[in-house]
Amino acid sequence: MLFISEVRIKLPRTRCDGSPLLAYAKVVLNRALAIQDLRVIEGAKGPFVSMPSRKMTDHCPKCDIKNHMDALYCIVCKHPLDPERVPRDDRGRQKLYVDLVFPINQETREMFNLAIIPAYEYEVMLAEQPGYVCTYDEPQDHCEDPLTKLLLVQPNGESGRRRPRTVWKGNTQSPFVHKARRLSLRL
Repeated sequence: MLFISEVRIKLPRTRCDGSPLLAYAKVVLNRALAIQDLRVIEGAKGPFVSMPSRKMTDHCPKCDIKNHMDALYCIVCKHPLDPERVPRDDRGRQKLYVDLVFPINQETREMFNLAIIPAYEYEVMLAEQPGYVCTYDEPQDHCEDPLTKLLLVQPNGESGRRRPRTVWKGNTQSPFVHKARRLSLRL
């Protein structure tokens, strides 16, 4: 049974006008597998979770250096590249990115949305408080109970002074939190 045991959110330093990116997210599945670089995107129907992807590349026919699929010239030898080399999807649109991680069914996609969107809203609320510390880049202790608090070093740099900070584990109504709590008691 798949469940999300931890979610960490990183808000962008500044949000550009017109940019749909709201935040980056990192999730831990079953206290065993971490997926990072998920993105919270502002869509037409509200925020949604975008899975990690990377830009597709191919090799220059002249010097064999990798170039992005949307490049018109090789970055090394400046040889012109064929613009029709880009693969297309079923609708005829250019496919410039490849997904690294993606849900297979709608139920799994909803699981990610139900865990990450409330965590994003929680992180926005915390960011407005004085002394806010982002936990996205903190080391993860995967052996700890997924429903306990993490201790973080204060941002003033004083060593030895720590304050507790809760990492979002879902809301109390979330079926994933109840399932995570039951499974963590068995381990």
